[in-house]
Amino acid sequence: MPRAYSRDLRQRVVAAVLEGGQPKEAAARGFRVGRSTVYRWVEAALAEGRLEAKPMRGGPEPTIRGEGEAALKRLVAADNHLTLGEYRDRLEQEAGVRVHPWTVGRTFRRLGLTRKKEGPARGRTGHGRGRGGAAGLA
Repeated sequence: MPRAYSRDLRQRVVAAVLEGGQPKEAAARGFRVGRSTVYRWVEAALAEGRLEAKPMRGGPEPTIRGEGEAALKRLVAADNHLTLGEYRDRLEQEAGVRVHPWTVGRTFRRLGLTRKKEGPARGRTGHGRGRGGAAGLA
């Protein structure tokens, strides 16, 4: 995500509009910022007296946390070849947390957990390099 514009730039743009009498469109062109940005900055300065950017938010809290994270770590340690849907189902049984499989995947990334796909998927012929795939058929 891009960073907020500096307070100095905001001050100069707002001063050009409010104190210098420059039209908002001309100030936007002169300072090379968007016209809507100038309108928002001037409105914030007049209504709230604020020239700095609002703090950026971190988004919603993770759905899987605390006991759910601990349960997921135990599941990965015990059975590290399940699909995200299977992990989701077992997580619901163990911790009572029902989420989408993608949420389980995001939690894996956040916790630094990895899955090793083993079992039936690895035993199939023709998949992977150097395992007798298409070349072995000729």
